[in-house]
Amino acid sequence: MKKSLLFKSLLTAVLLTVLCLGAGAQSFWTQSDGPYGISLWNFFIGDDGTYYAGASDGKLYRKLPNSTRWDIVWSEYGTILAIYEKDGVVYVGNADGIVVSSTDNGDSWEVMNNGLEENPQVRDFAENDQGELFAATSSGIYKMMPGAKPGVFTWQRKPYETQYGSFIFTLCTDKLGTMYAGTGRGIYRSDDDGETWHAAAMNDDANAILSMAAAANGDVYAGTSEDGLYINYADDGKPDGWAPLADEVMGGAQARKVSVLNGDQVFVSISGNGVYYSDNNTNWEKVVSGSAHGGTQYDPVGHHYVVSSFNGLWTSSDTKPYSFTQTAIPQDIGMITGHHSTVAVIAEGNMVYQSPDQGATWTPVIGNSEGIITCYESKDNGDLLVGMFGGVLGAPWVQAYRFIDFTNGWGWWSIGFDESVKRISDILVTANDSIFVATDQGLYRIDSKTYESSRQLKIGPTFVLRVLAEDGKGTLYMGTDDGLYISQDGGQSAGIHRLDNVVINTITTTVEGAVYLATEAGIYYLAGPESEPALVDVPNDKGTSFNDIAIDAQGHLYATTPNRVYYAVNKDAAWEEQMGGIEGYVYRGLRVVDNVVYVATNVGLYKHVYAQRAVVTLSGTGSFEYTGQERKVTAQTTPAGLAVEILYNGVADVPVAGGTYFVTARVSDGTYAGTATGRVKIGKAPASITLHGLGTHNYSGAPQPVTATTEPAGLPVVFTYNNTTDVPVEIGEYYVTATIDHPSYQGQAAGDMIIRDAVLGVEDPHNKLVAVYPVPARNTLTVESRQGRMRSIVLLDAQGRVVDQRAFSKPAGKHVFDVTRYAPGMLLIQITTDTAERIVKRAQVVR
Repeated sequence: MKKSLLFKSLLTAVLLTVLCLGAGAQSFWTQSDGPYGISLWNFFIGDDGTYYAGASDGKLYRKLPNSTRWDIVWSEYGTILAIYEKDGVVYVGNADGIVVSSTDNGDSWEVMNNGLEENPQVRDFAENDQGELFAATSSGIYKMMPGAKPGVFTWQRKPYETQYGSFIFTLCTDKLGTMYAGTGRGIYRSDDDGETWHAAAMNDDANAILSMAAAANGDVYAGTSEDGLYINYADDGKPDGWAPLADEVMGGAQARKVSVLNGDQVFVSISGNGVYYSDNNTNWEKVVSGSAHGGTQYDPVGHHYVVSSFNGLWTSSDTKPYSFTQTAIPQDIGMITGHHSTVAVIAEGNMVYQSPDQGATWTPVIGNSEGIITCYESKDNGDLLVGMFGGVLGAPWVQAYRFIDFTNGWGWWSIGFDESVKRISDILVTANDSIFVATDQGLYRIDSKTYESSRQLKIGPTFVLRVLAEDGKGTLYMGTDDGLYISQDGGQSAGIHRLDNVVINTITTTVEGAVYLATEAGIYYLAGPESEPALVDVPNDKGTSFNDIAIDAQGHLYATTPNRVYYAVNKDAAWEEQMGGIEGYVYRGLRVVDNVVYVATNVGLYKHVYAQRAVVTLSGTGSFEYTGQERKVTAQTTPAGLAVEILYNGVADVPVAGGTYFVTARVSDGTYAGTATGRVKIGKAPASITLHGLGTHNYSGAPQPVTATTEPAGLPVVFTYNNTTDVPVEIGEYYVTATIDHPSYQGQAAGDMIIRDAVLGVEDPHNKLVAVYPVPARNTLTVESRQGRMRSIVLLDAQGRVVDQRAFSKPAGKHVFDVTRYAPGMLLIQITTDTAERIVKRAQVVR
């Protein structure tokens, strides 16, 4: 009795769903041209023009005649090794020993494993002269036999004499009805329609016969694993005579697949080298480069030759000279990102591709042969940042493409993380060029100069940080498996927490500061960081899990669940399903780049053009010194004259004060869409400080602050006394610094102040017990205690930064510092005695 195949993955079950939609919905989304790929091991085109392609990951792809869309119609774990059609029935065999058949052009499949011993690999199918079907497997040759009831079949093994195992790679039948089997060691032949088999040739050495095919004139070709291509000539009177063919081109190579089309057109797939073609067995032409296992087929409807390779399909018209170009079978897209009109995707989990022309052409950026790629981001200066996972230890890292100083060139640079980090899930480059990384151990930061990682913020004891986003005002949003955390201080702290116990999948922000969340519990909207999240009413799926949400430049909204794509004209409008052209797929991510919205699916990238494209060019961005004048950015458009809205950190106010401003320019025309981004950095202007109150003062028991006047007048000033903000009261020597604290001005001044005993007229007697010499110091600086009571010495520069320090296990009387390693300038020396007394001295380093 036939048994219906129970699919192992929910994905496959979803992909077999057939939905009917109107023409309007179907035209909403169109398929992008690539990125194409898919490692194909077998390929077949039916007489009606239906394409079937078997991948190394166990997926079977189908494209119906005159269609451009590929569906996954069957999926198991084993590599698909054989596809064949007989009497309208499609047969598929894989490396896990499963044979399935379909009588409805791939819409449904049934298992046909009865009689197959030990679940062998199913490598090939062929018919004998009577139209009976045979299978080449890793455990021998099997013939399909009718069962006890109509429509029921079983496989019967046909033994053959061999001492080298029963691995059969290929089967074929010539024009006289002779059947050939290519084995792991030599060629076997059957002269009785496959009932009995005997050794025929090439079994003296270990040289597997991987593929065989017969020409219309009776010649038979054999592709071998070690010695290239062989031929058995039909008219030479030697039924077991095989000779090498095209030895100068394919000798010593692995001839993986031989295909004979239209009677005499021979295509040979050579592992790692490409596909060769000849129609006279003499002149051989390479038509495709690269590794190809799946062979060559002819499309009778499209009148194309189609080569299957480890990079997808290559097609050429049937008019000579043949010109093959890559096409078909879009890859499994897991993530989309965009930067300055360039779209980038993560395909098949381990390769990044990018397109500068809205998906028309794609270029591979980087792959991860050791594992998977989890995230991808780029910077304005051309740096690339790729989150990865894998390797021997299964560890995560970030691979960065950057300028490397010591090589004086661009190259890839690996950035490691703490051993506690097991997963990197997102990378964000902020408006001020900071690099943040979301991990399972919290928020990490990558230094833009040294490219070293350090943990910035730990969010809860066990919460996993999943996604990051920044709004136009510089607010940082962090999505976790315990809701949303919001930082308004550049990631120093997460002061706001929303949506307890809700898993956040993606965060989408607007320039003005609004936020949309795609979560496991539905879509939420926040008007700003201080707002409470509101659950968005999406028909049928209000509380279901959403993968992603996006908003385009005209305010249209898009959202995806694993099974649906939704659309709303604006945030106040009703949502509607938009699944045209991609029904039944698994939807993963969304991205708006320029005038196009992209949807990532398990079978390629789809896009919706919501407006005509406009190119926006900015003038007036860059770095400037504060002058008190506005730093206005202007925009030009192509087509010319379009209205453009320009925002600075999310508002229209033109910046004047010092700081970094993220500039967003977007076309505010209902017909066109286009955006451009940039930065305006207004640096601080110099200002002078004059200090009052330095010098010697008598002890009074009251604080004795230093004051300052500035030019320009009235600027705020921060004072430190011996590196603290405490105004001095006690007797001692104090090194005073004054720093302007203003967004638009910078300046600093320093000096000494001494508080002495009012009666004795002396300074703190402890200072007299420690000597510092020589002053100024060029090579060494000696700190000496007359009573030998020093426990620690700390050297600080004029900005209060630690230059050097020493601690002593027992009281010390003297220590010498090597100052050749220090920058020239003033040093503040803090000495702590064994009774916790603090003595402050000064010195100067010169060159």
